[in-house]
Amino acid sequence: MYNIEIMGSKSGQWTFYESMDASRDGVRSHIRLIRCSFPNFSVRAVESDSGHLLSPLDLEVMESN
Repeated sequence: MYNIEIMGSKSGQWTFYESMDASRDGVRSHIRLIRCSFPNFSVRAVESDSGHLLSPLDLEVMESN
């Protein structure tokens, strides 16, 4: 399970957006969709159990696709 969080340029704070129970690839695709829909927001995924973010490498791979 992942928590999707967003941050607007003015607030500077991460805000819970939604939870997802999906594979890493599914989460990456969903983040890509959110970023395309809301380009002025930063988006990240946090693993619910561990609190770890998707690794920077995962995000770079996602951005290059």
